[in-house]
Amino acid sequence: LPIFQTSTGYGGLSSNQAFIRGFSAGENLRNGFRDSSFLSPRDVANIEQVEYLKGPASILYGALEPGGVINTVTEQPRSFSAYEIGANIGNFDFYRSTVDLTGPITDDRSLLYRLNIAYENANSFRDFVNNESIFVAPILSWQIGPRTNLTAEFEYQHYEYVFDRGFRAEPEFLELPRDRFLGEPDFSFNSFDSYYASYRLNHEFSDNWRLRQGFAALIVDEPHLQEVNLRSLEADRRTLTRAATQASEVQENFTLQTDVIGEFQTGSIISY
Repeated sequence: LPIFQTSTGYGGLSSNQAFIRGFSAGENLRNGFRDSSFLSPRDVANIEQVEYLKGPASILYGALEPGGVINTVTEQPRSFSAYEIGANIGNFDFYRSTVDLTGPITDDRSLLYRLNIAYENANSFRDFVNNESIFVAPILSWQIGPRTNLTAEFEYQHYEYVFDRGFRAEPEFLELPRDRFLGEPDFSFNSFDSYYASYRLNHEFSDNWRLRQGFAALIVDEPHLQEVNLRSLEADRRTLTRAATQASEVQENFTLQTDVIGEFQTGSIISY
């Protein structure tokens, strides 16, 4: 299994990075297609399962890390109606609520839907550190014919958080209480809005051959990227130099992938 490293400074929704066989798994897959990842935290309310592909097979999807890749599988619509509401309460004023709805839209069950909604608000054991997240993920699945299916997904997330660099790795910081925040409460404020839209088309030409095509667009608007970086202690071992940074950026990623999948036999070797 991969090793997950959690970056410092986030509230309830941490920013995690996976390492497989010593290599970072930064570029991964979503539902079998290349996923345009971004550094900000992503809510997992609509994740059904996580798959790990290691070894030579992981290079099947192009120039990825040799350690392996991670494929996240989102929750898909079901042909029967189901409704679920969840709530979590934890330490440091942690509150999280989720809604999961699914079922058929048409009587013949050719058109299905699923809707995931999540809201989270949390403080931290660190002073002035908190986060708030709103997540909405609808999905539609259309069985166009006996051998053709079209699935469309959309995700929206608004996330606000305080970035906390923690302590420097110097002995003097061991004397500080662990809840001490060395940033600026009114400055170290960050937020982003992410929009993800995709479709997946599957068509079976025969029992052995099929076409699979997917398109995904990810737009992340981060108007507030503000943090305070901690430098090393000065020679007097009491003075800490800090540097404030501020930025605003927009990320745009577009991915189109088409696969033709089939089975054929060459002598005693069966290839896929």
